Amino acid sequence: MILQHVKARCGTYPRSTIQRFAVPDDKVPWIVDYKEYNPPNYTSPSIHGKPWADPVTGTY
Repeated sequence: MILQHVKARCGTYPRSTIQRFAVPDDKVPWIVDYKEYNPPNYTSPSIHGKPWADPVTGTY
């Protein structure tokens, strides 16, 4: 059984108007190839500079 992370699949990023890239259920597992996957590069401004957050590098 594969559990899907439903919070990360909502329509917009929390407390923003930035739309998430829609991923159909059959494309959720990382093992499935999904060449069309092209999510927006978005990081909430509220986490910039936090010691627990990954640094912004400009590469993903």
